[in-house]
Amino acid sequence: MAKVIFFGYGANKDYYRLREILGKDLKGGESAMLEGFSLATQSLKNIPEPPRRILNKVWGDSFHAYTIKRGSGIVAGKAWVLEEEDLEKIKQWEFVGKDG
Repeated sequence: MAKVIFFGYGANKDYYRLREILGKDLKGGESAMLEGFSLATQSLKNIPEPPRRILNKVWGDSFHAYTIKRGSGIVAGKAWVLEEEDLEKIKQWEFVGKDG
């Protein structure tokens, strides 16, 4: 399977968190910066269904999470070397749909 470079920011730059999600040790973890993006937050109203129901059940209306959006900034994170199947696991964990 092909290797991919995954840019992890926020909680996804943490080795131990990704190791728990993927169930294996990771390669990479080099400091990286993503230019042309800005760090932002999203609330429940920005989350599609059905993830919104799940997150609301766990966090209530106070849910907020980091996201990135196109902008003029730089977002700091880490670059991880993953298998394509690892990226799919992260997408499921993050509730990223087929178009994301």
